[in-house]
Parts: sequence; C-alpha cells; structure tokens
Amino acid sequence: MYKYNQKVFNKILNIILIFAIIISTLGFFRDLSNTVKYGGVDLRNRVVGTRLLNKGFDPYFYKWTPGEDEKFLDPSDDYKLPFTKLTVPPSILILHKPFINLPYFTQRIIWFCLQWGAFLGSCLLLIKNSDRNENSGLNIKAFWIIALTFLSAHSFWKLHVYVGQMYVYYVFLISLAYFILKGKIKFKEFIAGALIGLTINLRPPIIVLILPMIIFKKFKLMGATLFGFCLSSLAFFVLAGQKAWVSYFSAMSAIAKIKADVGASISYTNKLQNFVIPKVVEGMDFEYQGLVPSENTSMQQVLKSILGFMVSGNILIFICGVILLIYSIAAFSKYHSKIYRNNWDVLFLVGTLMILIGDFWIPAPRYPYNDIQFLIPLFLVIKNINLYSYKTLVYIIIIILGLSISASMFVWLPKEIALGQFILLGTLILMSLTNNLLFTKNLDSDDKNQLQDLNNNIT
Repeated sequence: MYKYNQKVFNKILNIILIFAIIISTLGFFRDLSNTVKYGGVDLRNRVVGTRLLNKGFDPYFYKWTPGEDEKFLDPSDDYKLPFTKLTVPPSILILHKPFINLPYFTQRIIWFCLQWGAFLGSCLLLIKNSDRNENSGLNIKAFWIIALTFLSAHSFWKLHVYVGQMYVYYVFLISLAYFILKGKIKFKEFIAGALIGLTINLRPPIIVLILPMIIFKKFKLMGATLFGFCLSSLAFFVLAGQKAWVSYFSAMSAIAKIKADVGASISYTNKLQNFVIPKVVEGMDFEYQGLVPSENTSMQQVLKSILGFMVSGNILIFICGVILLIYSIAAFSKYHSKIYRNNWDVLFLVGTLMILIGDFWIPAPRYPYNDIQFLIPLFLVIKNINLYSYKTLVYIIIIILGLSISASMFVWLPKEIALGQFILLGTLILMSLTNNLLFTKNLDSDDKNQLQDLNNNIT
C-alpha cells in the first residue's frame, strides 16, 4: 500500500509539473511583453549612473537639465531633492560598464534575458550536486513545481523583471558557491568563499552569512570570504575611483537624514524643482503603470503603520542583532553534532534565512522583488524533507498559503503582502529548528540513533 501511494503521488506530481511549466512559460512571455513596452525604473537609474560615471559626472548628485542628452535623464528623479534616485554602490555601476555603449532598449532586453537566465541557472546549480537517494527525484520535482508556479509566476518576480532589479544575481552567486562546495573541485572552499565575498561587496547585508560559518566552525570558508570581500573592494575602488565612493557615502548619509525626519537640515534649491520630467525617454515609457502589486514591507514601515511613527534605524539594527543572536544559538543547539559537521545544506539554510531576517529589519525600504531570496532556503527545505509525512504536508500547505497571500490573492487581508512574507519566513525558520524534520534522509543507522539521542536531550 505504501509503494502504491508513492506511485500515485509521483504521477500526480508529474501532472502538476506539466501545468507548472505551462504557467512559467506564460509568465516568461508576460515578462517579455512588459520589458518591451516599459522602461524599468530601477534599471534606468543604474544605466544613467554608469553613463554619468563614465563621462566623469557625479552619478549621485547629477541633475539633468533640458537641452542635455537624454541618455543622462532618469525620469524617476526628484528635483526637490539634491541627490538622484541611485542608491546602489559604485561596484554595481562597474558591472554595467560592458553595456554602456548600447542603446537603452537593447540593454533592457539583455537585462531581461540575464534575469531569467540567473533564475533558471540558480535552480539548476542548486539541483545539480544534490545528494541522491530513492526519493530525491520526487523532492526535486516538488521544488520545480514551487519554483515555476509560485516563484517565476509570482507577482514579486514580475515586479523584479518589470523594474529591472538585481536580487536574482545575488541568489545566483550564492547558488554558485553552494554548487562548488557540494562538488569535488580543488580549493572549493577558497573559490566559494571568494564568490560569497564578492556578493557581500555588491549587497553588504549579505555579510550575515558569515555567522553560520562561525557557528559551524567553517573558518577556511570564512577566511576565503573575507579575502574575496577585500580583494573585490580594492578592485571596485580602483575601477570606480575615490570620488565616486565619497559621493556615494555622502548621498547615503543625506538619504538617512531625511528618513530620520531631519530632512529640514538639508538646504537645497533647484530652479527646475517644478520641472515636469518627460516619461518617455529613449523611446521607452517610464510611467508607472501599476501592473504589479507592491508595497514597502520593511519592519520599519510595518511598525510605522502600527505605531504611527518611524522607529529609529539604530533600534531596528539592535533588534535585528538580538533576533540573529537568538536564531544563531537555536541553530547551534540543533546542529552542533558532528553528523552535521560537513553538511553544507545546513550552513546555507541557516545562512540564507539569516539574510532574509536582516532583509526585513535593516532600516531601508523592502519591496516584493526582494523575495527571490527565498529561492535557496525553499530548495534546501524541500530537498531535505520526507514528502510522505503528514507533518511535512502541513508545512508545505502553509508555505503555499504564504506565497499565495504575498501575491495579493487575498486582498481583504490587512497588509496582505507583508503578512504572506512573514508567514513564509516564519514557517521556514520553524522548519529549520524542528526535530526530525530535515536532514535525516541520508543518515546511516548509527547517525540516526545519535540524532535521536540528541533530540531527546534537547527536549
């Protein structure tokens, strides 16, 4: 009977997977249509910033005036503020330089292809070196169903592609590091650490990934990560120039002052502050069409909507540190046994969940396109569970519910996007700490007995 249920379940997954591929394909062409029609406001400010940097202008405080080349115009710029909309560090602008001489429409198409390529590439890298057992094919099918139906067809991915965001590339680099560590490559910890260090340089909050390296005593990987960070920092500093970095930190300081409600201390007058910026630039429409549900779901914004005032950034960072410390202690308590010592899945699951925790608590806007960062922990959870367990089925249903709510499928719920995200993150954290749920499929009998003794001692 048990084998019969397995066979039926496998057939059901095959049917669902076919529908998932169809849904994802439709999503692909929907994204392509939006890419061709609309300009992508986030991609635009990075392209303009790269062009300005290349011409020797300040990409963080430049104000376009009528009569100048529209290649340097960002339609989303606010002329009532002294700085531009550009908030990425100069290191990101350096990555855009290979495309600098291409027309904007061409760059928009290239960026579309790179985003989808990074998404599918991340999935393949995660799956490629997965541990094999009798049920691993089933788990991989389940992951593809989640990835194609609830990620690539989700509104957050539509928004990511629509505005031309970067987060999928950070996911790709971390997935590549995971792939290398799971393989049989020489100096794999050095190479993977260097990749993680580069990723931290591009997205500094990812530095929390070092915490699980400390918890699980992966000091060689941590050293390589710090080396990669320092080396890439030096390279980006030389390539972008000191002036660009000084300007970047000056702009970020000014933005922080405004967010702290002391913006009155910034004195700025621009004769063009009432200038109506054209929304069609280089032949592309940059008028926001409201095609995708979006809201700022950072804890700073959520707490403001509840409390009626903005919580200080320092307080948020302190709370974030406390939460990460508590989770670190809980993860160490569960995974300190030697049977997990060389399990890279554990390190990457704990690390990517820490990245998501920090993502919500840092004092900066957080929009749904950040949710592509759920890809890695979702894979690691689905890969390492027993799909035939009723307990697992409950967790999977809650995960799907969280993804559905965050896609605004239940608009009558208050703050439905944030609520869905919190349900998803909370469920993954709970699963990572639940006894006898994850990382038990590939253990031998001695390890399983040791694990049972360990769980008994904990409880």
